[in-house]
Amino acid sequence: MNIRSKLLISFIPLVVIPIAVTGYLAIHNARSMSRESEKVSASVERLESSSSLAEEKITSIIESKTLLDYRFFSRHLRQNLELQISNLEKILRTLACSSLVESYFMTEDSADRKLISAQLRSLFKNVIRTYRLSDIIILSRDKNTFYLALYAFVQLVSLISSS
Repeated sequence: MNIRSKLLISFIPLVVIPIAVTGYLAIHNARSMSRESEKVSASVERLESSSSLAEEKITSIIESKTLLDYRFFSRHLRQNLELQISNLEKILRTLACSSLVESYFMTEDSADRKLISAQLRSLFKNVIRTYRLSDIIILSRDKNTFYLALYAFVQLVSLISSS
């Protein structure tokens, strides 16, 4: 064999082996990078799904809490209104049954009416003070109009409650 072939036989492996090793390492790194990118994308998908589930849970919890708050406030408001209405009905029934109210509207004599009117005013003032109805007086500047309106309301409530 000549020298040239001996040199080629010795140098070719020296050139080809590092190229083959580099190629193998490049292919191995590409595969491992591909596997790692698949793992990362799977992890991102899991995070997205868990975050969307957490968001849905948080939203449903907030909605249920808000609904419970509204139910509590509406129940509390309804109970307050029912209590105030029942108290007002009791007050109005008491006033409607008052003999002073009846005698005021049945009396024709103006002197008797003035006397009964003064007694009625004190009765209404006591009721207004006792049951804290003073805000109603603001509705009418004329006290007689207010008392007549209150009497009409009393009669209306007594008619409604009797039927």
